[in-house]
Amino acid sequence: MDDKEFLENVKQSISIEQMELLLAELGAEPQRQGEILTCRTICHDGDSHKLYYYENTHLFRCFTECSEVFDIFGLITKIKQRENEKWNLPQSLNFIIHYFNLAPKNRDDFQENEELLEDWEIFKKYARIKRIRVIIMSSIKIHKVIRMILCV
Repeated sequence: MDDKEFLENVKQSISIEQMELLLAELGAEPQRQGEILTCRTICHDGDSHKLYYYENTHLFRCFTECSEVFDIFGLITKIKQRENEKWNLPQSLNFIIHYFNLAPKNRDDFQENEELLEDWEIFKKYARIKRIRVIIMSSIKIHKVIRMILCV
């Protein structure tokens, strides 16, 4: 299974009900109309309900400022980039997989495809590195504050 196929499988595994819950949690105020969700334009922090999600294509379309078409990974990336400039597709994929609990539970889930299991290990390493980086940055800031206090 290649990367594009994998992303498509993840998108296909998310039901419209699950998407509705995620969008509500993100503050999109989704309103369901059959197989379409209309939402607040959270892709650019707008107030109008002109962001549409189509269940049949698993795509969003914004009918205001950005006028773009994107999938759930693109939406998460857009939202998170407003908070953190360095947010990217792998982080959005990781967010969605963990939010919907789509990560494989154990090795038996991937007996046929060991390469896929190794790919999941990368996400685990990334999460550990990120936590370490936060701890180090926090320690550096604490030391700077201590030095400022002691110098005064």
